[in-house]
Amino acid sequence: MSKKISTILFSLVIGVYVMIWGTAAIFDTRDMGFDNEQVGLLNDGWFYQAVDGTAINITLPCKLSLDKAQKMTIKRILSENIAPGMVLAFRSSQQEVYVSIDDRLFYSFEPAKQVISYPKSPTSAWHLIDLPDLNSGETLSIELKSPYQRYTGSVNEVMIGTKSAILYHLGKEYFPALCVSMVILLIGAVFILFGLYSIKKNY
Repeated sequence: MSKKISTILFSLVIGVYVMIWGTAAIFDTRDMGFDNEQVGLLNDGWFYQAVDGTAINITLPCKLSLDKAQKMTIKRILSENIAPGMVLAFRSSQQEVYVSIDDRLFYSFEPAKQVISYPKSPTSAWHLIDLPDLNSGETLSIELKSPYQRYTGSVNEVMIGTKSAILYHLGKEYFPALCVSMVILLIGAVFILFGLYSIKKNY
């Protein structure tokens, strides 16, 4: 009896898995109006502003060798105008984030000042930052700081586009991994429940 139940549960899990991936494979999104806007990458043209003022050219993503909790500031001189409505997007890893244009701060992501919390820094997060009207020749700056050595000096790729385009890009990029994780979680839950059922039945 237990072997039969195990076979049924396993078949159910496989069926759900096939249904998810089958739907994703046959579902045609070409005429739905999604993915019509391009997401650009701003990975080139950056330089790291060292403490002594030295400028070091870098390409994102990168990991610089810095002391623990040392502030990291990267800058990029804009080569063209950026109209309102565009969004800057990147992911931080256990880091405080400050974004400015010509030293005018317009976005920050930092721990709450009056709240004692753990960890010492904000969580890892995606940042979708509404950009103001930017002109060619202005300097875009991103400042990152983490209390942990593992994340100090790390900066991921930077994207630019409309908010809808970036959200669609992120969904398309990470949805398959999310589906796999959910299937694995479902399989684990099924076998745990089956184990508990077997123990209860035997005792």
